[in-house]
Amino acid sequence: MFTIQSIMLVSLGFFIAVLFAFVVAPAYWARAVRLTTQRLQQTLPINEAEIRADKDRLRTQYAMSIHKLARTVDAARISVARHKVEINKRDFRIGELERIIIELEKNVETKKNALHVFEQTILNRVPHIEKRLAQARDIISKRDTSISVLKNEIDNVNQALDKATELNLKKSLEIDLLKSSFASHHQRASRYRAHHYTIFKGDISLLQAELGSLRAKQQVSKISEQQEILRNNTKSYSRQVAVQYNDLSLNSQQFNTFEKYEHLAEFLSSLQKLNAKSQDNKEMEDLKSKLQSQEIEIEKLRASLKVFEGSKSGQNLMSIRDIFIVQKSRIASLEKEIKAQINIIRGLHIKLALVNDRSARQVAYHINQMCRLGVEMYREAMVGSQRLHILNISNQHRCKTSNIDNSIEENADTSIDLSSITERQCKSTPKVQTNLFTANSDSPFEMDDSKLLYQSVVDNRTEKRDPEEDAVTARLASI
Repeated sequence: MFTIQSIMLVSLGFFIAVLFAFVVAPAYWARAVRLTTQRLQQTLPINEAEIRADKDRLRTQYAMSIHKLARTVDAARISVARHKVEINKRDFRIGELERIIIELEKNVETKKNALHVFEQTILNRVPHIEKRLAQARDIISKRDTSISVLKNEIDNVNQALDKATELNLKKSLEIDLLKSSFASHHQRASRYRAHHYTIFKGDISLLQAELGSLRAKQQVSKISEQQEILRNNTKSYSRQVAVQYNDLSLNSQQFNTFEKYEHLAEFLSSLQKLNAKSQDNKEMEDLKSKLQSQEIEIEKLRASLKVFEGSKSGQNLMSIRDIFIVQKSRIASLEKEIKAQINIIRGLHIKLALVNDRSARQVAYHINQMCRLGVEMYREAMVGSQRLHILNISNQHRCKTSNIDNSIEENADTSIDLSSITERQCKSTPKVQTNLFTANSDSPFEMDDSKLLYQSVVDNRTEKRDPEEDAVTARLASI
């Protein structure tokens, strides 16, 4: 903020500057006059118009300079007014600060008075505080004596806890012995279960082998009967065809036969998918039974853990006799579980026997389908053919049936690989080098003979089952 001294210094500087200006002004003015005279001499007007123009220019310059000076004077006046306003504001601020200083001095005086009063009160309360301090010391000494008594009691309790821990260790050793005995009983039970499982598995495998052999024999007998029927029908059919259709033209039917074999391969792949699905279902049932057994074992372990924790806490201590009774009950429950597992295994074996029976039926149906397709092939190929061509096709059919017989004799346990049978049939069928006669579908003789052949195949399919096979399935059901 500006003071009187600063104002005086500013004014002194201003006056010194003015004095310096007055000293320098004559020299500056002389220089200006000299320069102007030189310029006037250089630019001296020649005619009257130029002189007038020069005068007008000078007048305008003079007017501009006067205007500039007036503006500078106005700016100086405005700055002086601003400075006056700032000086007034600062004077007002100085007055406010003086009032604040007076108020602070009053507050300091009041606080000094309060401090003096507080000191007097403290001096008056010191003896009372000393009395209370003596009382507190007496109370602390009494509490120290009580703490020493409590420490002695804690030592006694620790000794009792040590004794209790020793007893717990003895109990834990007894529990470990009982666990080892339980493990030995469990091993015996598992051996017993494995022994019975192997016995049942051997019986079931023997029964399955017997059942497979009986089914294979039955299938071989059926196929031989069908071969005889087909041979008789082909002979009679070839004679009738040789009499009626000796003048028909030749035509190749090889592509139709291969198409029929393709349909047959698709049918075999569908049978394999069904067998795979049955095996997947069996595996799922085995996994479910294993999960159930694991859940039962987890629940038993949780119960044993609870018993062990209760004995460890010291609230529900059990004697050795009680623990032995519990172990006996667990062994009884394990025996029940073993019996349940044996029942589950029996049920699975029954299901396995049913699946094998179903697969055997599917194989029989597949063989009948092959025979039916072979009959249709002969029916289409023999129409309009000569007797030589009919004999060649009958030889091919005999090769097919012999391949089927060999595959059935090799796979007597009803686990026939159907895809291998189809591949062997396709490889064993020699290509027909001679052209075959086209089939006349309008021939009534052809329709009647095909119906007879199909009816013979259906009659062979609807025959009754072998009594020996029924006896084996009954034995499996009883198991």
